[in-house]
Amino acid sequence: MLPAAGAILETGGRLTDPADQYQRFAGQMWVAPDAVSWTRLTGGCHASISLGGAPAEAGAHVLIKHGLRSSELGSVMVMWDGERVANLDLSGTGHTDAVIGRRIETPHYQWIDEKGRKRARPVDCAAEGIGGLRDAFYWFLKHEQIAGQPRWTEPPLAPPLPTPGRPGPRKRKSR
Repeated sequence: MLPAAGAILETGGRLTDPADQYQRFAGQMWVAPDAVSWTRLTGGCHASISLGGAPAEAGAHVLIKHGLRSSELGSVMVMWDGERVANLDLSGTGHTDAVIGRRIETPHYQWIDEKGRKRARPVDCAAEGIGGLRDAFYWFLKHEQIAGQPRWTEPPLAPPLPTPGRPGPRKRKSR
């Protein structure tokens, strides 16, 4: 039996425990079949897809990040009430598993366990059939039991266009 949406809120409007609440709704959430829509940022781009089946107060969504450099393969995560509760990092820095006390390098899957500890485990991309961010996205949805198959679109690789009236990045003067 799921709690009523209002029952999961504390005073101040923050969910009692985002990771716990996320787990309570596991297997009951979905994403729309719309195309993945990217937003360009200074250091890369991201796409945010709302999660249906989650309480509106949670602001639950799947966030996909991609860097501009080819070495930055990106990551896929679930954000719940502003907190990252599960993620698959293909590149970047490693994270320390709170239980085993050991650093897990990328690619890795990270989650928060029932005791609120940040956990991490390596992911064998070849064995899992993950050849890039698209494969990682669909793997992650399946792993997290999130129903739906949004239509994938490739992230833009060009740097963002400068905003009119705002200075662009500083250029170094040559000596």
